[in-house]
Amino acid sequence: MARPNEDGIYEFDLTIEHGLTMVTTQNDGITPIIDYSPEQLLWTKRDPDFHNKCNKNDTFIDGTENIEEIDQLLSTLIQYDGKHRRVISVNGKSPGDPIVVPLGAKVVIRVRNRLITQAITLHMHGMAMKNRWWNDGVPYVQQCPITPGSVYTYNFIADNPGTHFYHGHMMGDRSMGLLGGFVVIRPDERIEFTTEFGDKIKIGRQNLAILQMFGKILFMNELNGLVIALIRAGPPQAHGPYLGFLRQFSVLVNQKGWHSQDDLKLIPSHLPLPNFATKRGENLLLRLINGGFEQSFYVWIEEHEFWIVAVDGSYVKPKRFDSVLIHPGERYDLLIVSQQNPTRNFFRIIFESFDRFMGNFSTGEDRINVGLANLIYEDQIVGNESQKLGNFSNEVDWGHKKCTNQSNCLILNCPHIDFITRPRNYTCITIDHLENAEMPSNDDAIIFQSQNFPANLFHELMLNVMPSFNRWFYKMPNDIPFFNQGPLERIATKCDKTKCNRSENRCHCFHHFEFTLDNIVQITVATSMNMLHPFHLHGTKFYVLKVGTMEPEYGLNSDVKCADDDCLEMKWSNISFSNGNIPHLKTNPILRDTVMVPHKGYVVIRFRATNAGWFFAHCHMLFHHMDGMAFAYKVDAAPSAPSKMPKPPSNFPRNCAFFDGGVGWDDEDEEEDEAETKNGQSKFGINISMLLLLIGFKILFYFL
Repeated sequence: MARPNEDGIYEFDLTIEHGLTMVTTQNDGITPIIDYSPEQLLWTKRDPDFHNKCNKNDTFIDGTENIEEIDQLLSTLIQYDGKHRRVISVNGKSPGDPIVVPLGAKVVIRVRNRLITQAITLHMHGMAMKNRWWNDGVPYVQQCPITPGSVYTYNFIADNPGTHFYHGHMMGDRSMGLLGGFVVIRPDERIEFTTEFGDKIKIGRQNLAILQMFGKILFMNELNGLVIALIRAGPPQAHGPYLGFLRQFSVLVNQKGWHSQDDLKLIPSHLPLPNFATKRGENLLLRLINGGFEQSFYVWIEEHEFWIVAVDGSYVKPKRFDSVLIHPGERYDLLIVSQQNPTRNFFRIIFESFDRFMGNFSTGEDRINVGLANLIYEDQIVGNESQKLGNFSNEVDWGHKKCTNQSNCLILNCPHIDFITRPRNYTCITIDHLENAEMPSNDDAIIFQSQNFPANLFHELMLNVMPSFNRWFYKMPNDIPFFNQGPLERIATKCDKTKCNRSENRCHCFHHFEFTLDNIVQITVATSMNMLHPFHLHGTKFYVLKVGTMEPEYGLNSDVKCADDDCLEMKWSNISFSNGNIPHLKTNPILRDTVMVPHKGYVVIRFRATNAGWFFAHCHMLFHHMDGMAFAYKVDAAPSAPSKMPKPPSNFPRNCAFFDGGVGWDDEDEEEDEAETKNGQSKFGINISMLLLLIGFKILFYFL
């Protein structure tokens, strides 16, 4: 955990700049380019002298060094997929170092933008920013972008405990490595959990793991002031949900992965993979974050059981699973039960892309990208030699042999009830089957009820995700709405059905909602398309009250239906479900800030709007977000009452360089301008005359 300064404030300085993968920084400041050969188990550095022959490499690490020496030599290396690519670094690292602070800490983060041409913002994913909405990092809604060469300071309270992360929130910066862990420790942080069977499991040590995906960008295209990377897409899927654009990519765990899927499957022991250490009987808490921009991943651990004990930082009643599907923006705390008598000194942690079960059904071939990490038993290792590359077995349990017809494996957070497209030895559990481990307040208990709420105390939204929310494509305002003097249309495009036909056009506008302070808000996010979406809400956590999955034969869940012929919006099939009167809601729902909306299904979430300010919501798949799958929302007192929205500091930057030309000039101004112009012209004429006169005198004096 970080230490506060003498004033009790936790200060952090983050310098954001361009970086290169497979490059190290030596003590003399030289940055040699590094290569690694899995076949030779050899690290080399390229000769920087242009006068030497091409491809001349010197040995950097040949395996004779001890583990400590190897770690030191590679301490400044950003590995990623082992190729040489440009990334965005945080204090020279990508992802940046995790920030760990206690709950309630006063946090100051100074961001120095040293990128050459790219503006940025930083979002603390998981923080509510209570009474400090302008620190949430959404460009043009909560702050102006941080321009190259400038410094911007975030000042907030760490108000939500648990596993979170920070990441860039403008353009494609998150996909390029602008992210890092952000963990908030409770004063009563649990070190022991009681399972549903009454067993007690104690935490021995903890680790943080950030998942990323990294692929080859083919070209860039400007879209709505953002830069969207259009990346190679795979073959169309015959069945099952379509997840994203990226097909060929590497799975990174704590910035380590490998570009060759063949190497990962055939010689994984030869690859520089991340290691997580434990001992016999010492249970490991793995704080798992999907910081990737597009893909979801199944997580498996060879010959180990694990328990989910927290979701998005909130404790849940521990439940055992064989695998969990983690979507972009989600976080899970996995309590891994260590073996008392392990049969070997290491086991694989396997990460499989969501395409795992969405392959070519005629050939039986899986579309899959994999990543690996090592779970190492320190007390089973004799000497450092056995930890070196090449000294582990190449065997990996890709087929998950413990999953059988007689004993199905249990997978959490699937977007469907079962693997109906191809029978497997797996059983899916939706996220709403988890239960809250902390007793809600009496006020929150009202939120769980199925009843007709009074219209003046309840807001209900029905959102269809196809491919934006209700076919309004989010367009950023030109300036921060809070500081706007005059109608909102002055700085933003209004979503107007009479001016843009959503059935025929892509209607780009400032899509936003307004909620009354202290009211209950219910949002039903549904999708009529064969695509899932991780939905992230800024500014608050919400209760997941119900998840509806698709019907057999890929049908839309029967609880919802299209509200119009073009299915621009959705509505309840049974009108009695309206105004909050939805049957079979969870009575002890979990708290989240990011939740997966299943394809051809829906999710019902509720929260009480207690955090006044301007906030944001969006799909956490980067391409969807950048294409307009987002909306802003405002929480404040009723329009008839005085505003209760906290005001930013008096010196807060309030103008994002938007200027509409002013209100014009009056006649007096025009007359003054004309007079000044004539006066200037007359002065110019006098000056010319004086100059000619002087020249004439000089000529006269020359001849005299």
